[in-house]
Amino acid sequence: MLFSLGRNPGASGTDQAENQDSPGNRVFVSHDATPAGNAGGEFDDLVVWLAAPVLFNRMVAAGRLP
Repeated sequence: MLFSLGRNPGASGTDQAENQDSPGNRVFVSHDATPAGNAGGEFDDLVVWLAAPVLFNRMVAAGRLP
């Protein structure tokens, strides 16, 4: 599971109905980044996927893992 409010969490957007946890709901909603003045509101919940070894190596390099 991944939960993100983005860099600047704000009010709910127009597609919040897609976020309901309904049984059998396997809908994935994806958007491009949009600015705050956009008609549908700002969307800044952008995620980069990393393989586990890459993540661990970066955490070691950052001093977060031994």
